[in-house]
Amino acid sequence: MFTELQRRAEPPVSQAAPGAASQAASNPWRRYRRRPVVVGLPGFVLTLLGCLSIGGAPFLLILEQINAGPSSAREPLPWMLLGAQVGVSLVLILLGACILRGRNWARWVYAFFGLGVVGAVAVFFSPLYAVPGLALYLALLVPLFRRRATHFFGE
Repeated sequence: MFTELQRRAEPPVSQAAPGAASQAASNPWRRYRRRPVVVGLPGFVLTLLGCLSIGGAPFLLILEQINAGPSSAREPLPWMLLGAQVGVSLVLILLGACILRGRNWARWVYAFFGLGVVGAVAVFFSPLYAVPGLALYLALLVPLFRRRATHFFGE
């Protein structure tokens, strides 16, 4: 009986689209869902920013020591700034990779983490320094909560 039902469900070979079976079998990516651009672009940009920031971290330490002079080599502030920059960079790389993989928690962590980083820049340095960071933060955050992105994350 099972084979009879199975035969009824499958169209005869003459009715099937030419090459449809071979096309589905030859393309292993068909079973994966497509990532919308509103998810891929922010995820890629976050990962890229994290990688660039880690690459520039040693230069922060070198410039800080050049500006402060030789007596400040033992002060902990440049090393703390370096640790903070590397830590934020690693979090950005992790969040970008998890957003690209479709993890819903990653976009919520980015929403709160990014706002905290922009707020810290505004408090510790100057509110004018936070304006470009806030613009980039919003440009990457808004697409992550659009309808297509929400559907991709499975809510």
